[in-house]
Amino acid sequence: MKRNRTVGAGFLVLAVLILNALVRLIPSGAFDGRINPYIALILLQILTFAVPSVVYLLLRRGPAPSRLRLRLPKSRHIVFTVSALLASVSGSTLINYGMSRLIGSDYSASSVSYSSALTEGVSGGVYAIFALALVPAVFEEFLFRGIVAAEYECCGVKTAVFFSALLFTVSHFSFMRAPVYFFSGLLLVFVMYVTRSVFASMLVHAASNICALFFEDFVYRVVNRQGIVIFLFAVSVVFLLSLIITFGEAEKIYSYYGVLNIESPPVPSGKERVSFVEALINPAFAAIILFYIIMGAIS
Repeated sequence: MKRNRTVGAGFLVLAVLILNALVRLIPSGAFDGRINPYIALILLQILTFAVPSVVYLLLRRGPAPSRLRLRLPKSRHIVFTVSALLASVSGSTLINYGMSRLIGSDYSASSVSYSSALTEGVSGGVYAIFALALVPAVFEEFLFRGIVAAEYECCGVKTAVFFSALLFTVSHFSFMRAPVYFFSGLLLVFVMYVTRSVFASMLVHAASNICALFFEDFVYRVVNRQGIVIFLFAVSVVFLLSLIITFGEAEKIYSYYGVLNIESPPVPSGKERVSFVEALINPAFAAIILFYIIMGAIS
């Protein structure tokens, strides 16, 4: 009997979404005076992302570490990874600007809250980096570029790329920011497949979060004073150049794989292959989309 691994992965993502929705019900001042709020946030992320992922792997006897790409990137991946980071930051900036023009003042350019850490000195900044940038990047990449991508490969790599990016987008419960999350998700899964390392996509994700955390609001304030034309031109140039370098380096890396006869992402056999339609209409994915619509509407 054909095994549709997308169903299990879908229910894993649904469980993570439900847990994150429950976390939102915790009052903002619940930890005041009891525990550092950043440490509390890290613990909550462990409970909502890491624990379900580990339990899923144990119960399902899920993808082997090789399929999860739990390996470090190589030195030959440095230029590719840096250029992908620049493409991520500049591309997200352009999308954010376009959405802000389309939606208006209701649109928030940043998805991370950093209201007080800068005023709390070095310790506040360190806590903010861990809680708002590094930890989310590690857990989200392990789930969406590790487990989800590996499980959806039974539908083919293109489908795995699409669902990895789409489910990553859905997990943020935001209609307005969906385009920037989907763009980021596509770029991150591309980084993972080219480097064959989920740690590479973690690095890009974490660095992008740090840029948003510290520099995004500052950049928009400068733009408002200095004018938008030069800014858009500069960011567009950075985005196009970084994309050219990223794809050029990806071609070199895949040529290297070809010379060494290193296996490309696995292609499922006819008996094991699950169609895109089967992945799309399974009950877990339907429940995820319904839950996303509900949460996005009330957020």
